Amino acid sequence: DSNEEILGETIIPLSQLLPQANASANINRWVELGQSRTGKSLGKVQLRLLPDLSFPTLHKLESCKVLTPGPGVALTPMKSYALRKMALYSVAPVFLHVYDVSNDERVQNANYYIKAVGAGGIFHSSVEIYGKEYSYGGSNNRRSPMTGVFFCPPKCCPVHHYRESVYLGDCELSETDVEGILNDLKPQWLARDYNLLHKN
Repeated sequence: DSNEEILGETIIPLSQLLPQANASANINRWVELGQSRTGKSLGKVQLRLLPDLSFPTLHKLESCKVLTPGPGVALTPMKSYALRKMALYSVAPVFLHVYDVSNDERVQNANYYIKAVGAGGIFHSSVEIYGKEYSYGGSNNRRSPMTGVFFCPPKCCPVHHYRESVYLGDCELSETDVEGILNDLKPQWLARDYNLLHKN
């Protein structure tokens, strides 16, 4: 836009961009470019640095049995290693985690064979962002005012059997923004409204 001011050179000390070195530090981040004179956002850029011993990565993917790309992540087939590397260097990787419903081995075995012939299966799914896994579940108490949205450590839902993960891409929202969206969704997804076919 010709009416917007042209950005000059801006020098940002590296010490301001990097977090303090600790075991949970994520060295990758989105950096806001600020606003123009008219107040319009100039957007943001992604800062990616190679991890070293001083700045360990936040994202731990070693426990993913299977990692596949989600829609729009890859235009060509990618090996699991390439996806892990893509997620490793992202700011806030988003994953879809897939579970066999319940911890019953019969369901796990059935899903294995049903999926092998391309006929689907009986699964529970959840979304991981900023190190927390969120999903939706029901309650037998039809009068309960509790939300059905709950979180747990990634790939550790206690009532289902973890199977695989899908990498959905990098989230540009801050952790505060994500929490705000979740708070808006919680009253819309009450545990008492859970329905296997219509609201799941």
